[in-house]
Amino acid sequence: MKTKQNVWSDKKKTILLCIVIVMILVLAVSFVSFFKADIIDEEEEQAPYDSMYNASRYFFRVFYPDDWDVSADPYGFLMNEEGLVLELFPLKKISASSSPATTASPTPASGTPTASATVDPRAGMERNPELTMSFYYKEYDALYEYIETLLPASPEAQTATPTPAATPSAEAAGSPASGSPEQKEPPMDLEIIADYVFEEFQKAHEPEGYGYSAKKGYNAETIEFVVLPYSYIQDGVTMSGELYVAARAMAYYVIQVEGTEASFRQYSSAVQNILYHMVFSVFEY
Repeated sequence: MKTKQNVWSDKKKTILLCIVIVMILVLAVSFVSFFKADIIDEEEEQAPYDSMYNASRYFFRVFYPDDWDVSADPYGFLMNEEGLVLELFPLKKISASSSPATTASPTPASGTPTASATVDPRAGMERNPELTMSFYYKEYDALYEYIETLLPASPEAQTATPTPAATPSAEAAGSPASGSPEQKEPPMDLEIIADYVFEEFQKAHEPEGYGYSAKKGYNAETIEFVVLPYSYIQDGVTMSGELYVAARAMAYYVIQVEGTEASFRQYSSAVQNILYHMVFSVFEY
């Protein structure tokens, strides 16, 4: 009798051990599958989108999702005196209540130069006004006056004022040395440029009572940005925004991302992907 009990006891131990081993294997497989899926999702988020707009006159390209679109000048010129190159925005399905007069396709008119990809994914879609990315091209002229206000009134400080990168020296004029390493860098530190942009923005919106968070850095794939987050209330709705500033030798860029607080969160991943894969083009500098 004792022998049978011992045998049964050993079988129970064996069965329990097998169950434990199976459970460990199941957990291990589940963990590995979850980890792989997480990596795949991250890689997909980091991959550039298929649609692309080439702002060739202002030397940059942006990639965006098929359910977004671009508003830009038909011939690629600036849209206003503020240096607006283009607006990039998400699309939404056309609601049944929308009238035909207000649901024109946001894609540029046919026959105009654009790198906006396929039209089919945007059929039946209209602009979602709750979030917009605005891309600005800025020249350095006003910045030199700003820098002078930061320098002490001394001869040494006056001679330290940088000269515009767009104005070549007498030696460089007419020579191929215009692509020298010295001219590939912005004429001043990115932090100075960003501080100027942020101060001007805060002055312009002081009456509206904007709130600001501390500025921060953001390193995209090939571009370094300085970012200023902000928020304000408009008609009882909380609006969120960020200013991104980047620089190169010929000019600097300001990208304003603004929308309702809910849309800002909803499209955060797409916005980051768009900015991460933005590239400067044509010239190395």
